[in-house]
Amino acid sequence: MFKRLRSRPSLGMDITPSEINILQISHVADNYCIENFASSVLPPHTIVDNQLRDIDAIAHCLKRITMTSSLSGNFVVLAVPDSAIITKTIQIRADLVDAEIEEAIYFELCKYLSYPLHEINMDFVIQGPCAEEKGKLNVQIIACRSEQVSKRVEALKPANLLAKTIEIESSAIERVVPLLEKSRTIQQIAIFKINHLYIQLYVFKENNIVFTHEEKFCSTQWFDPLGWQNCEDPFSHIAPSTKLENIDVIIRQIKKNLQFFYSTQMDCVVEHVFLAGEKELLTKICQRLEDKIKIPVSIANPFKNMEYSSNISFREILEKAPSLLIACGLALRGEV
Repeated sequence: MFKRLRSRPSLGMDITPSEINILQISHVADNYCIENFASSVLPPHTIVDNQLRDIDAIAHCLKRITMTSSLSGNFVVLAVPDSAIITKTIQIRADLVDAEIEEAIYFELCKYLSYPLHEINMDFVIQGPCAEEKGKLNVQIIACRSEQVSKRVEALKPANLLAKTIEIESSAIERVVPLLEKSRTIQQIAIFKINHLYIQLYVFKENNIVFTHEEKFCSTQWFDPLGWQNCEDPFSHIAPSTKLENIDVIIRQIKKNLQFFYSTQMDCVVEHVFLAGEKELLTKICQRLEDKIKIPVSIANPFKNMEYSSNISFREILEKAPSLLIACGLALRGEV
């Protein structure tokens, strides 16, 4: 008998408006090990409003990473922002054959899209029998503009990287939730991801995502009170002297997002809040936020119980941990 060689884990790659983060995580028995990590800053305006505007800049950044890091392998797991995705659950007849199922799905999808079908990437999941309508199946449709996928795939090629899987950012974060401290004993948690110009809310019930919401953080109304006008990355210049009223602006935005969630999900109560993003900023927010919302608040760290290879700087990965949730979730997808 030939012994099957263990495949090399894929690279989890999170392309953000300000930087690219790449993680490679191996999994043996019940233990995860961070094998490799690389990060590189992107030039301003490379990504604007979740649109990849400068593919060459991303490709150049990736080539630099692959040439200067210890990353191994060339298969990549990527994510598309939730705001670029349309998800819809529809009902179809249970007796349809495969070709008829696809035809029914495309027909239904046309009702919700303002773009031609040839400009759309679509996938679907048959969730099972519909409880409300006998003889029908629930089908979840996931669709986005083809350019959201094709531009990401194109940016990989100059660095000799290949896209193995492309999924939704919230799915990557969902995969990380069980790794967060205390999440196993709490049924309902919220994760606020605060980074370049956006604040994103993800709510989970029993580790399954039930709600997502994204807001532009630095709209004009926030520029002046925060002193972030003309700043490409508003959080890159946060200093220890940051005024408390500036932090309170962020906290008010978080409270507003929680209130919006409660207005749509009356039967769900958040029991714990995790913060994701740049650690220096989150440290300033954490205690004040807990006092304001009367809910326990922690800074997210998915690596707390992971091992580290000799390639990893413990101090660097600890400092970056709260901003690596998506990269971590994608790397774990590469281990499935």
